[in-house]
Amino acid sequence: MQLTHGRLWRLVADALPAAPAQVLDVGCGPGALSLEMARAGHDVTAIDPDETAIDLARRGAPGPSAGPLAHHRAGVEPWDAPDAGYDVVVTTRTLHHVEDPAEAIARIRRWIRPGGRFVCVDFLHDRFDDRAARWLAQVRGVLEATGQFRGDGRLPAEPEAA
Repeated sequence: MQLTHGRLWRLVADALPAAPAQVLDVGCGPGALSLEMARAGHDVTAIDPDETAIDLARRGAPGPSAGPLAHHRAGVEPWDAPDAGYDVVVTTRTLHHVEDPAEAIARIRRWIRPGGRFVCVDFLHDRFDDRAARWLAQVRGVLEATGQFRGDGRLPAEPEAA
């Protein structure tokens, strides 16, 4: 199933802390998600290595009631973000484009303040094999059996004690 921008925004918005937060959007693409985070009152820095994507993202001005929004052409590897500089680092549908996702995640971890969050929505479709599908089906089965799986596919905010 393809994740639309609206569904992706709702998924990410549920994981964000209250505004204003310092947010780094890694792999922002044309900037739809960065714009929504700024409109929600966050101070957003957005990076993407694709010049065309950054040009498109810069065209979407958030308006005067939104939080600050800055776009930079950069990828995870060359981006020189300050250590512990962000409350949240968001990356959506990005890490599967990175040559070494584990190295990218280690780098991203340094950019998050203590107690901060890493919000990652991604997939490694080339590694999703029969074994991964069976594991996912088993996890869903356990969640359904314990009442922890809702019809919309989201987990409850606080898991119930077994």
